[in-house]
Amino acid sequence: MSTRANWLKIMIQYPGGALERLRGEWDRRQDTNAWKRVGLTPHQLYGASPDAAQRLHTLLGMPWPCPEYAASAPIVEQMNREFALGEEFWTDVNPGFSELRFFDADVTISQVAWCVARHLAPARVVETGVARGVTSRFLLEAIKRNGSGTLWSIDLPHAHTSQNGKIGSAVPDRLRGPWRLLLGPSRRHLPQIVKTLDEIDMFVHDSLHTSRNVQFELECVWNRIKPGGVILVDDVNENLAFQSFVRAVHSDAWVVGRRLLGVGLWGAIVKKF
Repeated sequence: MSTRANWLKIMIQYPGGALERLRGEWDRRQDTNAWKRVGLTPHQLYGASPDAAQRLHTLLGMPWPCPEYAASAPIVEQMNREFALGEEFWTDVNPGFSELRFFDADVTISQVAWCVARHLAPARVVETGVARGVTSRFLLEAIKRNGSGTLWSIDLPHAHTSQNGKIGSAVPDRLRGPWRLLLGPSRRHLPQIVKTLDEIDMFVHDSLHTSRNVQFELECVWNRIKPGGVILVDDVNENLAFQSFVRAVHSDAWVVGRRLLGVGLWGAIVKKF
């Protein structure tokens, strides 16, 4: 099936989804112009540093070095074996896998998500953006090891990922019991989830990285995030929404860190008691 046919499929199956994708392209241009007006690089603006994970542990009152980081390594190795991609699962070294890798989370944000989930033992986790489900896998592995919890994930299929049938393919059947996967735009599903849940312990944004979408999602969940809960945002370098949001909620309990690979940045906010 061609990419064009997949766009048509998305328009039919997920009302508003294709329009969100098209609006996103316009929003990206606006975000690029916004960065130019700021006159700083994302690393300069956020003071991103390699020790962000350690600083996040400090905010959570958790020890460092963290044994959970080491405990996540076997998950990475297992996924590498399952996909038979070796280290290319996490990089673009092999051009044959570059398209698939484009839709996956960097291992850094996935391991941070794992660590937070193990420390907080969250009962209610909400995630936007799935693709092959790399971060979803880490979260569900943590939920299984914790012995309780539910993950709600929202993903608007992209023309390429729907063509390849890869959505959630990193999540094995043994982990899918507590997983609620909803396909469609977050503007449709996220308010419904928020309305259903009295509290959210952990929220992970990894969907459309535009100021408009990031701000919508963070504003949508903030009042439901329980004190002590955590928000993770991937690719904060792509727009100014993360900075705008922490200022709007007057938060000083946040960190921005560098990815293991590439120039991308991730951010975390801890909601104070």
